Amino acid sequence: MMYPIMGTITQTGAQGVEDAINAITEPEIGVHVSLNPIEIGSYAQQLNLMITSNEQLDVVATFPGGSATFSAMSSQNQLLPLDDLLDEYGTDIKDKLGDLVNATTIIC
Repeated sequence: MMYPIMGTITQTGAQGVEDAINAITEPEIGVHVSLNPIEIGSYAQQLNLMITSNEQLDVVATFPGGSATFSAMSSQNQLLPLDDLLDEYGTDIKDKLGDLVNATTIIC
């Protein structure tokens, strides 16, 4: 999971958060989370580098402006539609978010 940070985060602090997340996600849903905090000033550049290097990124944050916007990334095929997966595995998510799900939907 790649996400922007402002300021600094210690490796110990990040590892503690990652361990706490995995203590929940691994037994509950069988998912191991690896956190990848990136300083906000270089986030868009690092994200683009990781995408062009074909690094596996399951979750990324998008921004309201610049090159890391949802619309810019989806128009460049850097994001994948998750509709089928949401229909199969995410009915609770859709129920809780309602129409908000449409704000994060890629229209093909």
